[in-house]
Amino acid sequence: MADSGQDAGAGADRRRAGRGAGRRAPYDPGRWRTQRQRFGLDETARPPAPDRCARISALLPSLMTEIQGTAYLHIEELQRLWPDLAGAPVAGHARPGTLKNGVLTVFVDHSLWLAELRPHVPQLLAKIRAAYPQGEVQRLVLRLDPDFERPGRRGRR
Repeated sequence: MADSGQDAGAGADRRRAGRGAGRRAPYDPGRWRTQRQRFGLDETARPPAPDRCARISALLPSLMTEIQGTAYLHIEELQRLWPDLAGAPVAGHARPGTLKNGVLTVFVDHSLWLAELRPHVPQLLAKIRAAYPQGEVQRLVLRLDPDFERPGRRGRR
């Protein structure tokens, strides 16, 4: 008898663990009734069709393009090509950041790299312009990377 009680408990644990593992069923009458009451929906309202749901990863590129225009797509492509354009040593310490009004901001992880790269901006800009002959990049600006985590620092003071 004690064994069957343990088995029943184990089955309940497995069912509970399995609930969050997959997607929920598209229609649960009890849950939908609660949501209609909570949000003040009409009794005749039906739940949203399951095919209207989309993953955020599928929507994000088009949303970013709408917000930032085509600059978002160019930055994404530039980030892919960055090691070839800048070279592996530079790509390890610098990354393309934003492209706004023809100005490409490149973020550098350390002030020494910033000083080292400053004289090479014209050559780097020439390589980028050769890769993007449409003329979107007019100028290149170097900045310290605001997202870079420096060892021993706990944040801004």
